[in-house]
Amino acid sequence: MTGAFAHGAIFFIRDYNPEQNKDNVLARMLDHKEAIISHLSWASLFLGFHTLGLYVHNDVMLAFGTPEKQILIEPIFAQWIQSAHGKTSYGSMYFYLQRMAQHSMRVEAYGCLAG
Repeated sequence: MTGAFAHGAIFFIRDYNPEQNKDNVLARMLDHKEAIISHLSWASLFLGFHTLGLYVHNDVMLAFGTPEKQILIEPIFAQWIQSAHGKTSYGSMYFYLQRMAQHSMRVEAYGCLAG
């Protein structure tokens, strides 16, 4: 991806001619350059601040001696995508077995079949 963006930037600096490229995709993209950059900046700031907040929260919980209150994030979407593409560390039965384990834990806790 980095190489593609670098070559695209070189093209825009060296070879791009606005007169030859009226009303095509590149011209429209350059017309909306400021809006695209500002939206990407806001999205990056949003994700960055929320990630920082999560790290600070987890560090504070660990410092106060209550690690059970940490917010732990499981990469369920990444695991699902990887298992769908044949990664064997999770296997195709990973999510089914996880669901069955949760169901059996509910049965043990309540003593009945609780949906």
